[in-house]
Amino acid sequence: MSLLAPSNRDRAMSLTSPDHWRRPRGDATFALAILAIGVLTVFILSRGGTALNPAASPRSSAVATPGKTTPTQPSAAVVVPATVRAYLMPNENADLMLPAVDAQGNVWFGEMGTNKLGRLDPRTGAVTTWTPPGGQFGIMGIVAGPDGAIWFAEQAANYIGRFDPGTAQFRVFPLERSQGRPTAPQSVAFDTHGKLWFTGVTSGTIGRLDPNSGLTTTWRVPGGSASAPAYPFGLALTPDGGVWFAELAGGTLGRLDPTSGQFRLYHSPTRDAQVFSLAAAPDGRLWFSELQYGRLGVLDPRTGAVREIAIPGPVAPAQNIYQVAVAANGDVWVPSLGENALVRYTPSSGTFTIYTLSAERSQPYGLTLDAAGHVWFTADLDPKNFVGMLTP
Repeated sequence: MSLLAPSNRDRAMSLTSPDHWRRPRGDATFALAILAIGVLTVFILSRGGTALNPAASPRSSAVATPGKTTPTQPSAAVVVPATVRAYLMPNENADLMLPAVDAQGNVWFGEMGTNKLGRLDPRTGAVTTWTPPGGQFGIMGIVAGPDGAIWFAEQAANYIGRFDPGTAQFRVFPLERSQGRPTAPQSVAFDTHGKLWFTGVTSGTIGRLDPNSGLTTTWRVPGGSASAPAYPFGLALTPDGGVWFAELAGGTLGRLDPTSGQFRLYHSPTRDAQVFSLAAAPDGRLWFSELQYGRLGVLDPRTGAVREIAIPGPVAPAQNIYQVAVAANGDVWVPSLGENALVRYTPSSGTFTIYTLSAERSQPYGLTLDAAGHVWFTADLDPKNFVGMLTP
């Protein structure tokens, strides 16, 4: 199996039929799938969706001048073998998505290959799964809510889902169609007021859901250029009320001010970068991952400067960089499929530590940190996927 062989999660971003998701792996390269970004819209357009009578949705916005950009800088690296505790999934080819840790230490994730919402109890190793109502193999972003429930984006079925672990009951919040397109939610995050924010990939919108009323408000994201549509994908919220997003095309990042409805766009030095994930650091900076070029990026909101940092690749070129997470001490973590490793960047010293995984072709994808500093990640080792825990 090629290191670049796609899994179901990659097809969810690029192909037009759920039948593609269930074909054997290796029928096309990941690079071709993800670079065919225009097909993403066709995929979502082919999916069904339930209309919602939304709340008033402010859609006009002003685009400020982008900040400065700084080219890629070389960095030092230390390579060490990773000591990982792996929890194998009971179902083969589960295709694990982005993980989240709840207040009890359970690890939650979507299983795109089996159309399940999964929970790992690290204390016992038990994995329990539930099937979401009307699920279409499209659970993407996931977050533990302040209400104790698990919230997730069902991209293909075009809804936000809520799961109550105590009652094992689901609640579905259908999303609107925008200009004939389903919203296709991707990333989700709660603000300090208990509102759930999400990105709408094919509708080109940022949305906010009020869990109490069930109403949504949306803002249309301006394109990175006059001819380029917006594909908001990653999402991060900051204490000042800013809603930050990253686009899966055009190297574009942006900030929405919910009060004024205005946007400010920023650009990576690499204008065709596919920014996959975004995370806010304690110092206010925004870190992001560039999917195809093996780079980290950082945006300083105070100056508007955007900088790229190449991830060293002593074994193979670092590539397919997925979910980014920032620790309380400011360290930045990403999984690298190309390196078959977890990567830590320490901004204070400008150094990388590359934790190589012992299982070949583990295909690390999602990554998050718990309160104790453990690094949790999902891996699509074929056919037995696993959730791994690394203690740095």
